[in-house]
Amino acid sequence: MLTENYRSTQHILDLAQHLISNNTERLANQSSGLNKNLIASNEKYARLEVLPVLREYYNSIHETVHIASEIEARYKNGEDLSEIAVLYRNHRQAEEISQYLEQKSIPVNIRKKSDILNSLFVQKLLTILEYVSGEAYMPHSREDLLFEILHYDFFQIPALDIARFAADIRDKRNTFWREELKKIKPKPQNDLFKTQPEAAAAMRRLSDDLEYWIQHVHNITLQQLFEKIVTRGGVLGYVMRDKEKVWLMQELTTLFDFIKDESTKHPGISIRDFLATINLMRDYEISLDINKITYAVKGVNFITAHSSKGLEFETVYLLACQLKEWDKPGIKRGYALPDNLLESKADGSETEEARRLFYVALTRAKKELIISWSNLNKEQKEIEKSRFVAELENFEQVEKQQISLPDEALLEYNLLMMQEGSSKTMELIDKVWIDKQLESYSMSVTHLNNYLKCPLTFYFQNLLRVPAAKNASMSFGSAVHDALDRYFKKMLDSETKTFPPVEDLMRDFDYFMYRSQDSFTKEEYERRRQYGDKILPKYVGHYLASWNKVVSTERSIRAGLNHVPINGKIDKIEFNGRLCHVVDYKTGQFKNAKKKLNPPVKGQLPENATYEDKFGGDYWRQAVFYKILMDAEQSKQWEMVSAEFDFIEPTDKEGKIFEKARIEITAEDLTIVKGQIMDTYDRIQNKEFDKGCGEPDCKWCTFVKHYIHPGETTDEDLLKADEDWEA
Repeated sequence: MLTENYRSTQHILDLAQHLISNNTERLANQSSGLNKNLIASNEKYARLEVLPVLREYYNSIHETVHIASEIEARYKNGEDLSEIAVLYRNHRQAEEISQYLEQKSIPVNIRKKSDILNSLFVQKLLTILEYVSGEAYMPHSREDLLFEILHYDFFQIPALDIARFAADIRDKRNTFWREELKKIKPKPQNDLFKTQPEAAAAMRRLSDDLEYWIQHVHNITLQQLFEKIVTRGGVLGYVMRDKEKVWLMQELTTLFDFIKDESTKHPGISIRDFLATINLMRDYEISLDINKITYAVKGVNFITAHSSKGLEFETVYLLACQLKEWDKPGIKRGYALPDNLLESKADGSETEEARRLFYVALTRAKKELIISWSNLNKEQKEIEKSRFVAELENFEQVEKQQISLPDEALLEYNLLMMQEGSSKTMELIDKVWIDKQLESYSMSVTHLNNYLKCPLTFYFQNLLRVPAAKNASMSFGSAVHDALDRYFKKMLDSETKTFPPVEDLMRDFDYFMYRSQDSFTKEEYERRRQYGDKILPKYVGHYLASWNKVVSTERSIRAGLNHVPINGKIDKIEFNGRLCHVVDYKTGQFKNAKKKLNPPVKGQLPENATYEDKFGGDYWRQAVFYKILMDAEQSKQWEMVSAEFDFIEPTDKEGKIFEKARIEITAEDLTIVKGQIMDTYDRIQNKEFDKGCGEPDCKWCTFVKHYIHPGETTDEDLLKADEDWEA
């Protein structure tokens, strides 16, 4: 028996032993003769005369306010809040106290599951999809949703002006809201919006957006439609301005990932079919869960008793120890074997299991343990304390407290909890969240290129990972890459090292295209597939006889450059002994790639220097990055001597001319790119994302300018922004 405990004081261990001795289904019981009484063996805590506390509160609000006040006092006294834990059975028991502490600017750590289908934010997005779907299939069939949609905060339309609009059209016969919205002029002359031109502009803008989305329902993929709603509709701007932007982005990304998953399982899925799936999930209570995480390095830990196993804290508050939460088994979901096949679990066993969990919660404390409950809930209805509390009350070595706060002590709580969270001007950097993301960050050449072009692009695409629909061009390129990878692997696996017939390559290409159907409209899919069927056999026929057969394909490498973790995936490595040559496939046109192949300009930059002049082309940097990566890879004794970009598309109409771009890498090239890598990594770690490139055609600079700070732009600017996004 392990009896030495190096965590808690003896008083805490004795209290826990007193509780668990009420269980009969134990290894250490009277009949076994085994002793499992724990002995405090940590010299720091063993002899402390700090008694556990049993604390009875007048009602649950008093419990919340008093415990929060104690934690606040500890915070002001400089105590390490990460050594304090608030434990409970269910997350809802701690919602108010965690919210209250956050309102008082006291850092907290919470991780809990949340069903985004119950989120008001996600429900708004799904309602917009419902409206667009209904109107696309039968005009004016979902007028019932439009009044609600007008009030969504994404669109920034004052409620009073919506009421004016409703009053103006209510007596008109044979009138539809959708039609009336289209009649609003951005700069109105009528009496209705005479004094509120910004409201008229916002309503007309929403009308234009709705018409645009309805028009595109049958012409683009579901993913593309959702992306347009998120970006063009101002949803993303709303998220980035909100103080809960990290959490809202998690919800948005989770919903978008679900749309992607459904599109993958059912290529060509319609918006109606997707919404039918959502409604089925709601009917059968199937959740779409994510973990909501609020993180602070030195914050109070809010943890369920189940999740606290294996953890330890100087101070533990065991909160809301009520009979309803602790003693009665919760709702069980899933399936169980019939009672006639398996002996059913007795009520006593369930009680003992709950008592073991309570025991776990008690023994998380190293020094201080406060166990609390309330006699009344917020509605002043009586609630019963847990039987486990009653079992502890007859233990002598505890301090018993009864607490009822005066009304003035509750005043601040009532005021703070009634306040709305202030909506701040958008700050790109949520530093605590970003620190968490960067803990294990490794740089790829794509990330390097994006940051050098525009730190805002890196922030949104690579760090925040804003939802984006699968791109038809990228999915076509992936299908080509995957098919060529399989083609070379089949050669390597053959005994004679012979390439299979080109028909094998085309079957694989068609298979990978089929797997990516959700990236294309029906017309795009057929057009891209036919194009691949046309060019790939010609590409293979052009190079087959000259291909090196000593190769490694799709090789992932992770290494380090000084303090910078780097990674990459190389399409093909050709070997000549230790010497190797890297090949990267490109499915774009060669004529559009020439500027990407050049190193940066040496010496003084020209007056109108381009990105490529300053930093070098993306393909040049990719080649040098791969050289740095392979030189840093310690497990292989390979020496990369050159890199080559193979362009799959022919440059002539007959399909006979194929271009390759070979890059010989110099010592100067290596010095330049190593400097770019280390400087960029340091800037990322310093969270330098607030300034973009400022180029007029930059998607994310345009987004921040026009959507994050819409008050700084005119209506014409916003229309121009829409055109830029479409482009």
